[in-house]
Amino acid sequence: MRAGKAAAVQQLLAAGANAWLGDNTGATALHHAAWQGAKECIELLLKHAEQVETAAGGKRHRYAHAAVCKA
Repeated sequence: MRAGKAAAVQQLLAAGANAWLGDNTGATALHHAAWQGAKECIELLLKHAEQVETAAGGKRHRYAHAAVCKA
């Protein structure tokens, strides 16, 4: 996730992309954004996680939590 990719992340999330799918090592988009210091992408993904958590009745979204802990 290089600089300027925040718009693409926003479009993918708006289209219903699953942000919590991992790559072949299990790392999610949030992991990659954190490792690369992509602040805008991190903010978008965390906001999305908050919305998912709220929609789930306030239950902690385990994928977002795990990614933040690893990052």
